[in-house]
Amino acid sequence: MKKETIKILLETMCEYPNVRITQIFAKEDIEWIRVKYIPDTQILELTFLETENVECYDAIPEAVKVISEALSFPPLH
Repeated sequence: MKKETIKILLETMCEYPNVRITQIFAKEDIEWIRVKYIPDTQILELTFLETENVECYDAIPEAVKVISEALSFPPLH
């Protein structure tokens, strides 16, 4: 997935803070990363589904970089 596409998806999530939007990013048909926008703190919460590790970002470019890099590596299975 192109970085610009990821950026647009995240920007859309942030534009609608009164709506609960969850975005799932998958690779090789495996759900890989769940992203939620937390409006109270203006944080993007990334949950790496394979490990359940949670990372929080307050800037879209940082989150885009992390998601893009994670999707470019092969699954751990």
